[in-house]
Amino acid sequence: KGTRLEPVPTLPSDWGFWLKHYPDAVAYRMFDKYQPVPLPSDPNQDSVRTRGPFDARLTADEPVLGVWTGKSAKAYPLSVLANRGFVVDEIDGEPIVVLWEPASNSAAAYRPVANQPRKYQAPQPDKNGVSPPNAGVPLPAGAAELPARPVTLKRNDKPNGGIIDTESGSQWDVTGRAVDGELTGWTLTWLDSTQVKWFAWSAEYPKTELYETGNGVADYKPLTEEALTPAGPLGNLDVSVRHFAILKAIDVENQQVTLQVEGESPSIVRTLEPGAEVWCSGWWGRLDQFVVGDRVWVWNSKHDAGKSISLLADELSEQEFYGASIVGAIDRQSSDSASVALTMGRGGKPVSRTIALSKADSIADLKVKDALYYQTTEAGARFVLTPVEFEQVRAKQMSELKQRWTQEGLPGTLVFRHDDRQQIELMLDHESMFWGRTLLSDDKLTLTLAENISLTAVVRKLRPWRERTQVLLQVESRIPSDLVIGQRVFAKLHRAPTDFDPNELPGIDETRTAADRVDWLMSGIYCTCGMHDMCAGHFYTLAACDAAGKTPCGLAKRTRAEITEQVAQGLTDRQIFEQLLKERGPKLLRPHMSP
Repeated sequence: KGTRLEPVPTLPSDWGFWLKHYPDAVAYRMFDKYQPVPLPSDPNQDSVRTRGPFDARLTADEPVLGVWTGKSAKAYPLSVLANRGFVVDEIDGEPIVVLWEPASNSAAAYRPVANQPRKYQAPQPDKNGVSPPNAGVPLPAGAAELPARPVTLKRNDKPNGGIIDTESGSQWDVTGRAVDGELTGWTLTWLDSTQVKWFAWSAEYPKTELYETGNGVADYKPLTEEALTPAGPLGNLDVSVRHFAILKAIDVENQQVTLQVEGESPSIVRTLEPGAEVWCSGWWGRLDQFVVGDRVWVWNSKHDAGKSISLLADELSEQEFYGASIVGAIDRQSSDSASVALTMGRGGKPVSRTIALSKADSIADLKVKDALYYQTTEAGARFVLTPVEFEQVRAKQMSELKQRWTQEGLPGTLVFRHDDRQQIELMLDHESMFWGRTLLSDDKLTLTLAENISLTAVVRKLRPWRERTQVLLQVESRIPSDLVIGQRVFAKLHRAPTDFDPNELPGIDETRTAADRVDWLMSGIYCTCGMHDMCAGHFYTLAACDAAGKTPCGLAKRTRAEITEQVAQGLTDRQIFEQLLKERGPKLLRPHMSP
């Protein structure tokens, strides 16, 4: 009793997948007298009666991947793995990765440590059918044993969604083997893991941990009655950890940045999470618009203990959030250089900072009490702007991003697939709000999944989901078999996009039900309470603040009640919007900032 058999690496799979990866595999031939019997669809009643109480964190029959390290147990629901496709986690403080193969519903856990390729001879069973253990083919004479290599795995941010390591760019699959790149044939270190139902795993390991996807809840629903699996953004407004850093390097292809966080060393590499907010010049932007050496504002992701970035902004955008800085004193050191003491408001509290200016045109007419926007480096200010100049730069950024939307499409994430395999749903990013919400039924889109993969689709329905936009599509092209929930997509309009006005609510004049009208208005306007860091709203719409529960100012719930009453009184959406704008000012429409 209590004796544990030695586990060996196993993986639920189908023969085609396995043979593709192991062409020399030997198939075990069953004795003729054993005939295949279909598994019953209903639980065995003897099993049900003898299970006893089960851990209520999941339903009893929820399938999980159970992982045992020899010290601790942890379960990963297959539904979560199917949604995410790839999980980076820790057990006992040691990193692990869990990989998923949708074609065979297979999962496996590994340490992110790669081992050199070794060949194994096919088993040679004796007359009793017993195969002796095989330690592998020895290395050739004179060949050196290569050391194991730690690797950092991440989802390839290209829309094909493959798993790569950041060190070599090699591609890995669920078998834990590199299938392409420098490390082809190398294998990850397998962890003892098995796919089993939750009631069985939790009974065997009553102290098991359960992997959960952050603190939020993906509480949106499909636009039709049935959907296979959900994934995507979480409805969570917990305030993130934020800090300033010097941008040391940019990797656009892998959506990574190297940062020297102020007060910390050494430099760190961080990946932007899918759908991360990226702000340049007080508007949305792209990573390739940042300048190495600049000081940037970084928000850590809430969903992976800060290992990725949920928001990256230049200093102009951070100042757009809090407002311009006010000149308190000027120390003119020469005709073309000065040291300027600035005061800025942050979360209702004044903060002082002194920066160096080195350009004559920046300081010639500078006076105490002037308002300034600026972008600094470690050495000082790279440039400064008056409020008028800042708005000009912001307008230019709007125009440049509009060109990106036209050429590349609107960014989003695949969040649902349906029983009708040609129907999918996208959750368009926050920045897609202006054009995404002007989409009409029967509009045609081209969906870009990878450099050489595109699909044609037709819009069937859409609705706002807080600051994002959910779109149901009927795909006209053949859908690739490796399309993965959670995959990043660009949606390009076939018709000329509607020109947007940043001072207008997108799609305001469309016909909707009363409830949809309230949701649409709440999902397009922002908080003007001015509480900043005391509130979790920030770049979220009032619809998101309202869904977050109790907030310090209560403005979101009051606004919903007011709009609901005005709709009942017969006011049009435009009348309601104009009244709100008159009462609360233009900051109601600052598309990603609190005042």
